[in-house]
Amino acid sequence: LPGPFCSRTRYDRNALAFGTSAYPASTECGKLRGSLPRVRGSRTLNNLAVVDLYGSGECLARKCSQGSVVAVGFAAHDVGEVMSDYKQVAERAARAGGDVLRDWFGRIEASEKSPKDLVTQADLASQQVIQEIVLDAFPDHLFLGEEDAGVDDSRTPQADLRGDSCCWVVDPLDGTVNYVHGLQSFAVSIALMQGGQPVVGVVYDPLFEECYSAEQDQGAQLNGTVLQASDCQSFEQALVAASFPPNVERGAPEIEQFIEILHQSQALRRLGSAALNLCYLAAGRLDAYWATSIKAWDIAAGVLIAQEAGAVVSDLAGLSLDWEKPRLASAATPTLHQQLLAILASISG
Repeated sequence: LPGPFCSRTRYDRNALAFGTSAYPASTECGKLRGSLPRVRGSRTLNNLAVVDLYGSGECLARKCSQGSVVAVGFAAHDVGEVMSDYKQVAERAARAGGDVLRDWFGRIEASEKSPKDLVTQADLASQQVIQEIVLDAFPDHLFLGEEDAGVDDSRTPQADLRGDSCCWVVDPLDGTVNYVHGLQSFAVSIALMQGGQPVVGVVYDPLFEECYSAEQDQGAQLNGTVLQASDCQSFEQALVAASFPPNVERGAPEIEQFIEILHQSQALRRLGSAALNLCYLAAGRLDAYWATSIKAWDIAAGVLIAQEAGAVVSDLAGLSLDWEKPRLASAATPTLHQQLLAILASISG
């Protein structure tokens, strides 16, 4: 390959090269992982860094600029195939976690993580199954689950949601309070994040057997059917959902916002699952949704699914989400999104 840098170039129709920047041939393989997308494993061969996506030995490596730059290719695979592989594993893990939730439904005991914030045996068992499936398939990936305190796995290093490493962000049971009370509105949420953004998302409702999924720039689906958010333009015609913190103080801004949106919208719901709210937005069942106290594992998959279905998602100021402390405003159309932001901004939080 010409020049001092490797560019995105095909060696032949079956080999795709990902560009890297001026890595010495002696660079340790592990140090390349943050610079190359979607890396499974790596090794050295004749002083070349070789990154093997599937662990199958199907990779190709070439030197550029007299050995000072490493180019990596994957035989018979491209990025789309790789992402689909991630999505397939995510769906398999979500369904397995959902099977656990179904088995425990109606016969669980709940304990409190904090007042009004519950955890059950089902949460822990679901996460264990999901984690085993994901890390068995991608052992070099990071894993962040809501119930990490209850899962003992030395393979799980500290997750960095803003880094280049692939990190699985999982809520094994979103809607725990509903689940404990026998309400049929809860789900498994699994997202793969890289570079601070979700690139694969799956949300599975095990009781209704609805599997929502999305890949970055590939659209969103419900059980294989393409999703499209509604074309609602007016808040007066909007069905809106909200999520509140487990403990809402009397007179809190969230209460005032709830009352104002209840007044201005067609109707307002508090359904108890952030992941499903975003999926319902993607499916056109809801027109808008906002939340002021949620975690990345609650919404990472749902955000991608909603965005890929055409919905607009931001923080409460209309900016990109802060995944460390997300505060979310989402709507089916840009016009409706602006109306939602204006109402929320009129009541400071």
